[in-house]
Amino acid sequence: MTSGSPKPQRSTKNIFVIMPFTASPTRNAQQLNSFYEERIKKPIEAGRFQNRYLVGRSDETFNINEQIIKDLYAADIVIADLSGVVPNPNVMYELGMRLAFSNGPVILIREQNPGNKTVFDVSGFYAETYDPMDPGSVSTYLRTKIKRFETGKEQYRSPVLTVLGQEFPLLMTISRRRAAELLAVLHESLMGTLRLFTGAATDFIHEHSKVRLGTNANEFTRETVEHFSALKKLQWENFSFMPGSQPAVDYYISSPYLQGIVKDEIQRRFTEMVIEYHAHFLAGDAFWRPLSLEAVSIFAGETRILSGLCLILMAILQATEQDVIKKSGTDFEKLCTSSYWQPKQNSNPSAGNGGARREGESGPQSAA
Repeated sequence: MTSGSPKPQRSTKNIFVIMPFTASPTRNAQQLNSFYEERIKKPIEAGRFQNRYLVGRSDETFNINEQIIKDLYAADIVIADLSGVVPNPNVMYELGMRLAFSNGPVILIREQNPGNKTVFDVSGFYAETYDPMDPGSVSTYLRTKIKRFETGKEQYRSPVLTVLGQEFPLLMTISRRRAAELLAVLHESLMGTLRLFTGAATDFIHEHSKVRLGTNANEFTRETVEHFSALKKLQWENFSFMPGSQPAVDYYISSPYLQGIVKDEIQRRFTEMVIEYHAHFLAGDAFWRPLSLEAVSIFAGETRILSGLCLILMAILQATEQDVIKKSGTDFEKLCTSSYWQPKQNSNPSAGNGGARREGESGPQSAA
């Protein structure tokens, strides 16, 4: 890197701390708060790491609210201070949730005290002990552990999920299964509409021309492209079709159930595709009046693309091997780029079916 070049941006990650607030065998609430600020939060947030870390903690009430649950689940690292002759019940409860939720790293620490009792539930887990009267060493230990996680020198898996044989946390597994089921419904809804549409369009073509198309809805776009010159001469303004309500599409837009369970970029692209589809075809009748052969081919092609993306996403959700997930992600990207309009393009459905044409194109694309 040459002098004057901007430093690479560090990713921001979150560390969530669970610890007693009111008292430990050797410290009061003020001392515990000072320990959190001076020995955990400040040294980590000022540390030299590959990533930038923000450190936060829960409140002192036994109120495991929605935000705490989200923090425990989403934190990149959790630090649990088990200080106490018997660890604080709040701390143990929140630690148990984290171990059931996530394979993300957990670091355990505990103040030295001759009265400390062995905690059966975590007796097999290592907890770094520190002198509460001279706790400087714990800051060094935490920074070292974080660096080892960053560099891959140390790997972590939840002992709870390991015993259960869960590749994904239980709640994540439930979410993935549910998302796959909803995607299957969306796929069938789209394919049902496509079959109705291509059936009506095929009947119109057979009635008004000598061109004979097959009965396979998936081949409709390719076949109309092959016979484009002949079919374009038909009076498509006399062909009428409206796709009607699509509850599965509406449900995804209102509740994007892929959020947090597939890669952010894949979730974003798919959501954009669903919104584009809804805006062009379902939000009004501008696209459908009057119809043209190009519009017929576009609707069939885009419906096939979106239903195909559903199948790819279902494969990603059901896969456990990384090479399968990677290949499916590549297939997803290829199919996205075959869309007639690219995501984030300023498409205006009120412009009608003619407004969707890309500059310089004289006919519809065939969705491969």
